[in-house]
Amino acid sequence: MGPAGDAVAAGSAAPPAAVARSFPAVGAVPDPVPEGPAGAPPVPPQPPFVATGEGCWEAVLPSAVGRSVTIGVEPGALVLGGRRVALDAISQVRFKVEVGDALLRRAASARMTVAVTCADGSTVRASARNAASARRAEAIVATLGYLWDLLGDTAGARQRDDLLERIDRGGEVQVGALRLTAIGIAWKRRAIVPWSDVGDPEVRELSVVVPTTGEPIVTSLAADDAYMLPSLVPALRRRFG
Repeated sequence: MGPAGDAVAAGSAAPPAAVARSFPAVGAVPDPVPEGPAGAPPVPPQPPFVATGEGCWEAVLPSAVGRSVTIGVEPGALVLGGRRVALDAISQVRFKVEVGDALLRRAASARMTVAVTCADGSTVRASARNAASARRAEAIVATLGYLWDLLGDTAGARQRDDLLERIDRGGEVQVGALRLTAIGIAWKRRAIVPWSDVGDPEVRELSVVVPTTGEPIVTSLAADDAYMLPSLVPALRRRFG
C-alpha cells in the first residue's frame, strides 16, 4: 500500500444528488450487504460462507493437501480453525494474503493467514491455501475481505478507519493498484472517476471490477491489498459521493 501522497485539491463539485446513475458496463449496482438479526455479524458472501444457524456462518477452505480449515462467525464471536474467540477479547488482528494469477485461470493460487491476539496475550491463527483453482482462490480472498471488514472496528484493527481518515484529510492512498482520494478513483493514466460515478465492486475471475458510468475499473486480486476494495470502495462512496 502506498504512502499518503500530495494533498488532493479541493473544490471539485459533485453532480447533483438528483441525477440518476447507471453502470451499464457491469450491470446494476448490487444492494448493500444486508445485516443479520440484532447482535449478529453482517451477512457474509455466499459462497464461500453457508448459514449454520441464526446469525451463524462458516466457510470451509482448503489448508493443505487433503485438509481444510473452517472459518466461522457468530453473534459476538469468531471461530478460527475450531477455536472460538470473543470479539470483545481481541486486542490485535493481523492479515496476510498472497494471490498468484497464473496464465491459466484454473491454475491460480492463493494463501491467507488471519491471526488474532487476545487481551490475555494468547494468539489464535488460521491459514488457508490452494493451488490450481481459481474458484478456491476467490473463496480465500472473499473470506479474508469479509473478516477485514468485520474486524475493522476491533482494537488493533483500525486500518479501514485509518485509511478513511487519511483520505478525509486530503491524502491519497493506494489500494489494489488504485489511487483513492476524496474526489474519486484514479486508475493507471486515466482521468479520475468521481465517487458519484462509481458503483460497488465485484470479484470476478481473480479480478476486482469496479463499475462506473463509463468503462469499468479492473484490477487484479494479486495487487497489494486488493481484497480490501469490496469493503473500502462502498465506504468511500458513502462518505464522499
